[in-house]
Amino acid sequence: MLEKQQSSLIVEYGILIIFVGFAINHRFSVLMIGLACLVSIFIVVNFHKRLQIGLKQLSIFISLICAFPLTKFLTSLLHDQFNELGRAIDNPSRLLIMMPLVAILILWPVRQKIFIISLSLTSVLMGLNVILHLEDKVISLSYGSPIYLGAISSSLVVLNHLSRELVLSSESRLIVFVNIAIFMGLIAVIASGSKVAWCVVGLYMFVIFFREKIRPRRRLFILCASILLIFGINFFSNQLVYKKVEDILVNISCLVEDPYSRCSLGSIGVRAWILKSGVEKFVESPITGHGLGSSKFLIQEDIQSGKLPKFDNPGNFHNEILELLVTQGLLGVIGFMGMIGGVVLYVVKASNITNNPYTKMLLLNIIIYLSLGLSQVLSYVSSVTTYFYFSSLILLGLSLSSKKNEPSH
Repeated sequence: MLEKQQSSLIVEYGILIIFVGFAINHRFSVLMIGLACLVSIFIVVNFHKRLQIGLKQLSIFISLICAFPLTKFLTSLLHDQFNELGRAIDNPSRLLIMMPLVAILILWPVRQKIFIISLSLTSVLMGLNVILHLEDKVISLSYGSPIYLGAISSSLVVLNHLSRELVLSSESRLIVFVNIAIFMGLIAVIASGSKVAWCVVGLYMFVIFFREKIRPRRRLFILCASILLIFGINFFSNQLVYKKVEDILVNISCLVEDPYSRCSLGSIGVRAWILKSGVEKFVESPITGHGLGSSKFLIQEDIQSGKLPKFDNPGNFHNEILELLVTQGLLGVIGFMGMIGGVVLYVVKASNITNNPYTKMLLLNIIIYLSLGLSQVLSYVSSVTTYFYFSSLILLGLSLSSKKNEPSH
């Protein structure tokens, strides 16, 4: 028993350190996850008899996860692109590499309180880190792009809100810390200036605001606090929110009046044009696509031929599914949805959705990832895919080893 408690403590602090790393420097978290995976593989080999996992379900799950990397290999084979395979298969294979982490959580369950603190502390530190950089022209921290910062921050906000369901009524201090974490996470989301992250969090808050049973006074307080938060960040970040909203309105207006005008070629206008181009390219090769990494050259060809107006080349089609349809055809989409579907199918069959808050968090985390993919090709971004794969597998492990409101030990 003592040995099990000590092992659980090591796992708990490991998860805490990795999550916090995403708020400070994601490269540290990636390194720690790599080390954790190596240790996990060794542990699984030695303690696999204790896992008590259905081998049939597990084999189907792993097969589905392998589908996406496998389609990358098949695409490189069909288009003779083995030079592109290493880079293309890196991110998609990370989910499979991290799989042993689930087994660790089943062997040595993590206490709900520690998991909640991990999420909350990460969100608080993310918000503080962003506040320290509010005067920067572009706020991206270690992620290199505010879009990637917004993607991870939006997930943290939603997961922290859902984690409130795990907090026991006697833990009033913890619920206060979770509320602070949500607030700090919102600061990071708004300050990132990522319009897709704004939409994801805004839609979630809208649904919660009108679906949850909230007292009128509290509802009014939340509304006023949100407005003050937006105006406060706008003031301290050199009118970032105002400029972003103005850019959206101008971009849409120009796109409607004259799609070929320069002012219509903002982020929304560019996406509208490359959507048109992407659909045409998909029709040309619907089954196997045009090959790995072909999107950049295909867009350049359309610009040179006059099919697209001249704009700064985005490098890809800025939509996960469209990018797959163009570069890998239906083959790639089947592999991608197989990977996502494998996680969903396994957790739905292996746990109780209605009574397991971890399962709800996992499913919503996947929905957030897919929603963000409507505006960006996140499977190309190692920091974002690593975060979502890691957080999703941790939630999967917790959903398999825990029941609602039961302490792990």
